[in-house]
Formats: sequence, structure tokens, C-alpha cells
Amino acid sequence: MHSASLLAAVAVLLFEPNVANPTVFIETSYNHSFTPMEGYQFHWRFSGAGDARRIEFALVVDTALGWIGFGIGEPTSGSMPGADVMIATFDDAGQLTIEDRHTVAFRKPILDCDGLSDWRAEGWSRNSTTTVVEASRLLAVADTAYDRPIVDDGIAVARLIFAHGGDEPSLSYHQANRVKTSIQLFPADPSESAYAPTLQWLLDGGDVFNFTSLADNYVIPTQRTTYRNTACVKVPGPVDGKYPYLVAFEPVVVVNNARYVHHMVAAAFTTENCTGSDSEKTTIYGIASAHSPYVLPGNVGFYTDTLRSVNVAIHYDNIGPDVGVVDNSGIRVFYTYTPREHSAGILQLGDPWVQDRGNLVNPDSDNPIDGFSSYSYTCPSDCTNVWQTDYDTPNITVFGDMLHMHSYGVMMNTTFYSSSGADINRKAEYYNFHTQQNMLFEPFVFQAGDSIGTTCSYKDEDELEFGLGSDQEMCLHFVYYYPRVAGFAGSYCGYGSFFCGDKGVVRHGDVELEELGREYGPTCPAPMTPPPEFLPACPVIKVVFPGVGGVQAAGSPDGTTITLARNRNASVPGIAVYDIATGVVTELDLLDDDETISADVGRLRVTYFASGRCAVTWTENWGGIDSFQTSWTVVDLDGTSMFGRAVVHEANLEGSQKLIGSSVLGPLLVTVVFDDTTTPGALDTWAYTHNEYGMLYKNERIGSRTTGCADLGGSATIGNRLAQFGCSAGLIECMFLDLEIVNGVPTLTHVSSVQVDAPGFQHVSGAFKGDGSKFFLIYSNGSHVIGATTLVSSGLLLGSAFAMNTDPGADIKFPSVAVKDDLVVASWVSGSSLYSRALVLNSDTTTAGGAAAPVDSAERLVTTGVEPNEALESRPVIINSTDTFFPVRSVAAAGYVARCPTATDSAPAE
Repeated sequence: MHSASLLAAVAVLLFEPNVANPTVFIETSYNHSFTPMEGYQFHWRFSGAGDARRIEFALVVDTALGWIGFGIGEPTSGSMPGADVMIATFDDAGQLTIEDRHTVAFRKPILDCDGLSDWRAEGWSRNSTTTVVEASRLLAVADTAYDRPIVDDGIAVARLIFAHGGDEPSLSYHQANRVKTSIQLFPADPSESAYAPTLQWLLDGGDVFNFTSLADNYVIPTQRTTYRNTACVKVPGPVDGKYPYLVAFEPVVVVNNARYVHHMVAAAFTTENCTGSDSEKTTIYGIASAHSPYVLPGNVGFYTDTLRSVNVAIHYDNIGPDVGVVDNSGIRVFYTYTPREHSAGILQLGDPWVQDRGNLVNPDSDNPIDGFSSYSYTCPSDCTNVWQTDYDTPNITVFGDMLHMHSYGVMMNTTFYSSSGADINRKAEYYNFHTQQNMLFEPFVFQAGDSIGTTCSYKDEDELEFGLGSDQEMCLHFVYYYPRVAGFAGSYCGYGSFFCGDKGVVRHGDVELEELGREYGPTCPAPMTPPPEFLPACPVIKVVFPGVGGVQAAGSPDGTTITLARNRNASVPGIAVYDIATGVVTELDLLDDDETISADVGRLRVTYFASGRCAVTWTENWGGIDSFQTSWTVVDLDGTSMFGRAVVHEANLEGSQKLIGSSVLGPLLVTVVFDDTTTPGALDTWAYTHNEYGMLYKNERIGSRTTGCADLGGSATIGNRLAQFGCSAGLIECMFLDLEIVNGVPTLTHVSSVQVDAPGFQHVSGAFKGDGSKFFLIYSNGSHVIGATTLVSSGLLLGSAFAMNTDPGADIKFPSVAVKDDLVVASWVSGSSLYSRALVLNSDTTTAGGAAAPVDSAERLVTTGVEPNEALESRPVIINSTDTFFPVRSVAAAGYVARCPTATDSAPAE
């Protein structure tokens, strides 16, 4: 997701009415027509090409006074929440106005935040009985946060909503004047009816037969939840030695019984009487509340060479309860003897066996039930790798799915993680049980050995449990794919699966709305607060090193010391520990007395364990493109004194891998390096295990994410969460990953990613909020310092990125940032001065506030003989909410710590 603008301040754009003149409606000028409900006609055509391609349409509605609505529904649910909506109204003078709105709930649509309209009024006419509104819109949209694209991929159907206000001229509740439906906007043959289901196209092709599996006069019990299998039907046998392919499915639901049929799942068995173990059956179709047919792509079918019988498991929901209801519902299965290129399978993800049944969705009574709960389930790489090793299937092609929860589900997302970094998300951002259905989409290839993660989120209800019941919850994702992988390996992967899978991160009742990870419909950002004026300079403490070559710093967990890592004489790494209370500085070279490094030492990074033990990392360049290595030293600190032996651990990494960042991640030390040669453009993550004495004894490469970045970027951690950010060609990509230790093996799970347009950027830095929920990114482009906040759970940019320096100058560089609670301290170098600013992270955006304090000129900060424009580098360290410390780097023989208050009313005296 790209930010709309990163250099301009937030502009307040006033809504400009989208109007048109009266026109004469000519129905025959449109190529396609559809009547979604009585008294409402939809006509459309297309014009233009490429990015300029438009849909032009006419809405013909039986109303003389009322407003008219049309929208593109949420892609998976097709429902009103998550829809992109156009509203047409007429003023007292009869003038048409079109507004661009969006919805996030079953309530009045909201004006898009920018106040501009993607819908264009083309004309209108109105008489005593009928109103015609003609409009158009580009298929592609620039702002996907509030507008939905119209996709022409030859596969997907458009999920559209229609409504009108009856005799109400202004936008108000539509009463029963609304409908949602699925339409093929791009029929293969313009002469075909757009609403004719592809099932009819299939039947028109000939050589298609069908059989049904029905309930056979089953009397539905009066209990709320019942599961019942339909009659077993044998699959037709071979003809001329060819077995049939099952190619389409149509729900058969008895009139007036739809409210009892909660969902149906069809299975095919290797036996002729629908019996046998779970390994002897294959799921071939599932359908819930939306009872529409599902036709597989023309080159795909379920091959029946080993499938001999079919039945349907029906879940009945008798909420009445009603007595004596007789049902003959089931499924009609269509088959053909014409060979299909691919044999289909269904992979069930999430919690396919409902192993969470009986557990409360929110068992934590300390968390209020007005929040959300989320459950994550994993299908790790070890599980999918079996497709290759045991079944000779190096990859599968995914072409359809159905996401399934019950009525308390609010969002569901499955991420197909790719080792190439091209992850695919299949999700229902605004899940609606009553509109879930099987979907077809542009197929994508998923490699064996990659992993899958599924997350279901629920609105909390007191005593809500997981289970099979209608009033309980579940998390199940049916994925259609080919070629079919036999057995459990190709049928189930998730929590409690007999084959493989597990449960991931679980949160009980404390998930906020903004943390659900919805990219569509974020709250409109408030106007940015103007930044304050600069305060007087902060006092500076100078720390002198002999022959210093670089300084990077971190504050101790107890807030008593700051440790500066530095390089003396380009080949001797060391540290200086600054005691905040006393101002005493203690130094230590991180080599034994008789040890030397005959290499250039640089990129020093310092980090702390929770115990106070300090770890320093650096890169050694031995000359040549393949001669970089990363070394560690661990030091025990006791207040201002250092004791224990410095221990050096060398990790000889492959290729030209340059250190970007290092820090503590859960129980491990972690380095992130930029890879020049082994995996060009990748950020590699290495984990190091240490014992109680600080000795590093095991290192393992636990992740490699290709970003295409240049040798610019960094990393940051908090708890078990890692951020990797790299950048090139005016784009910053930041990836968030969580560390898991499974059977002693560290693995990284991708959480989200965000891409930020950063034209002309030079340096970048970032830091997590204390609870890991938000990440603050800062970068420079030579003339500005830009800041932006990301919601980690979804990669959503909150508010608008903004320029932090109020007095931009030439050659602004070396931005750095520290975050504690909601306080952000950013610092950067401009010319020969160091600047800092305190910011506040609000709940939904980032606003400037607090102090902005430029440290005095470079001549005051560096030793005699250094040029005024010598480079400085800022490394802010927040110790508490009152004092902020800014270690500073110079290429001369000194480092500096500036003590700056964050409150605007307490600037220090010189």
C-alpha cells in the first residue's frame, strides 16, 4: 500500500459537487442490461482502453423524488460493509449531484476522505414515475483505501449492490429498496445475458450430465443444530475406458426451507457406499448461506478414477424451533466425460477439524467483551514440503475458495507466504455469514515448502464457544486447487489436522478495531497539528575516544546508562558506558590484549538483553566483494563498571552480506544483513543462541526476504517482533515478522508489509511502539525529514506522512528515531547542526507536539580541527518520559550525548 503524499502537509479538500445536464436516455446505446430488483434497471457498456478504460452505465429507477444508490460490494462477502458506493441526489431545483462514498458497517455511507469523486455524472432525466441517472467511472482506481477497482480478468464476477430511497430525496434509510447480487460484467459473448450463470454456458456446450444427492423426506429435528447425511449416490462409471470429471455443483434447496439449511459439504468416497475412514474420502464442494451454483474453470475437474460415491453432509439450523419440517435439499453434481487438463482438490485450512470446540472464544474475563478476539492457525513449510517429497508435486495452482465462519466472525484472512516475497492474501475484510460463497479468481501458483497462515477474528459475545453449532464459531478456509495431492497431505493443513499444522497467535478480547488489519475504509485522519517553534539548544556532554570511527548507542533497560559502540582506528571495536546520574564514562576495547583485526571495522550496533547484558555487533570487511563477516561481543555490565571476559563470536556468512541491524528478539540475538551476492536484494536474518555466561554458541539463518532493496535500510525489534526495512528507487519496503520457537527451532512468521513512496530518499530508520502495535518510520530525502506511522497487524499507514523539519535546509541526512510508549523522538543532521523533535503517537494518526530542540553548532560539538560541515549522525535514546538523550557521531575523535527535555516549558539553561 502506498501513501498518497509524503512531502505535502495534510490538505483539507472541500467536496465539489459532481453534476451533469439533463440528457435523453437511449437504452439501445448500452450493450448489457440487468434487472437486480423490481423497479430498478442497470444498463452498461465500456469505453477507452488501458488505464483510461471506463464503465459507463445508466440506472433506471421507478422513483420520481428519491435518491439512488449503486455500489461495488466487499469482494468476498458482496455485502454493504466494505462497499464503494455512489449516491445520486437531486436538489430542489432538480439538479443532479453525485457523491463518492464508502461503507464500513450497515449504516449511512461515509463521504470519501479526500472529498473527491471517482464517479462522473454524465446525464439524467426524470418524470412523474421514473428517474434515469447516467454516470461513468474508471475501472482502475488510485485510492484503494476508499475505492474498489472493477476487475476484468475473465474470471471474477462483480459483487454489486443497488438501492434507492423511494420518495425520500435526501440520503436516508432505504427500507426494503435494496439488493446485493453477483454479475458477470464482462461476458464472453456480448449477446449473452450477463446474469446467465456460467452453469448455463456449461450446459450449452453439451456432453454434460448430472446426478443429485438429496435428503429424501428428512424430518428436521426441533433441536437447534443437526448434522445429517443425504442419500449415498454412486458416481457414474467409465465410458469407453474414460472416467467422468465432476465440473459443477448446484445447491438444491426446498422452497421455504432455505432458513433451515445452514451449510452443506459434499464428499466423494473411494467406496461405493459412502463409508470408510477420513483418508478414504475427498471434499469436493462446500456451500453456506448463498445458494448459488459453482462451476469450475474449463480446464479443471474432480477426476473420479478412484472416487466411487458421493453424499452431502447438511447442517440444519432450526432456530424456531419449528415442528414437522420435511426437507429434500441437497446438491446437484454435473459431470462430463470430456477430459479436463487438471484434476482438482480441496485443501482445508485454519481449524479444519474444529479442535477448538468447547473452548470459549474469549476466556479472559479481564478483557472486556466489546473488543475483538483473533485466532491464527498455521500450515508451516514442513507440511507443504511433503507435496514435493512424497507426492512429486513441486507446486499447486490455487483458483478458488470459500472462507467460512459463523455469525460472530468479522474478518478472515489467509496469507500464502512466498519465499520470493510475493505473498498472496485471500481475505474477507468485512465478513458476512449470510453472503459467503465459493469464489473464482485469477489463479496463482503456490510452491511446496512455503507456508500458509489463517487468521479469524470475532466480535465478542459472553460465553461464546467454538463448535459445530449454529450459535458457536469456527475458522475454516476451503481452497480449490490443482493438481490434487492425494490423502491428508492434500486435504487438510491447520490446527489439529491429522496430517500437519498448528495454532499460532491468539488474542482474547483485546483486539481494537484498527488492529483487525482492514485496508479498506480506514478512519479519515484528523488535520495535522502544526509543529511547534524551535526551543533553545540542549546541553551537551562530550565523550572523547582515541581515534573514534563511528558511534551507535542504546539505553539500558533500567534507564541508568547509555552504551556507545565505537570503532577505534578503523579496526578496534569498543564501547563507552555513560552513567546518566554521575556523568562518568567507562571504556572498553572489545578485543583481547593480544588480538588484532586486520580488516575495516564498521556498522557497529549495540543492543541490550533484559538482564542488562550488552551485545555489540560489527561488520568486518577483509577486502573484496565476498569477504564481509559479522562478529559479536557480549559484555556484562554492573552499573558503571564492566566485568567478565569479552567473548567474540565470528559468523562467516556467505557472499557479500553487510550488517544492517542487530538486536534482541525474544530469547535470541538477531542480526539482519543486506545480501549482495547470495540472494541479491534480500534481507537475511540470523539468530544466535547464548548461554548464561553471554557466550554465543549457535547461529542459524532463519529467514530471507527479498525486497529488491539497495544497501540502505535497517531493522528493529520489540519482544518477539522484528521489522526489516530496505529501500531503492524511491520506495521503502518495511516487513514485520514474528519469531516463534518450535521444538527449539527459531522461525519467522510474516505479519504484514508496507510500502512507502519516498522519492529521493537517502537514509531511513524506524522503531516500534512499546507494545509492538505500531511502527514509526523516518527518512530523509536531502531537503526534508519525513515521518509516518504504520499499524503493524495490517501494514496500514495511519494518517498522512509528514515533513517534521520546519526549516528545511540543504543536505539533511542521518535521521534516527526512538519510541517509548506514545512518545517519539526523532533527530537528524542539517548542515553542521543536529536537530531533534518530540512527537506524540495518537490512537489513529501521528501529530507533531512537544519540543523541537536544535543542538548547537558542529563547532561546539566536535574537537578542534574538524571542519564545520563534518558529518554528524544522531542516535536518539529515550530513557524516560522527562529526559531524552541524543548520542551523536562524528568522524573525528569524539562522541557526544545531548540531554534534552521533552516538555516545551522546561528548556535547559546553558
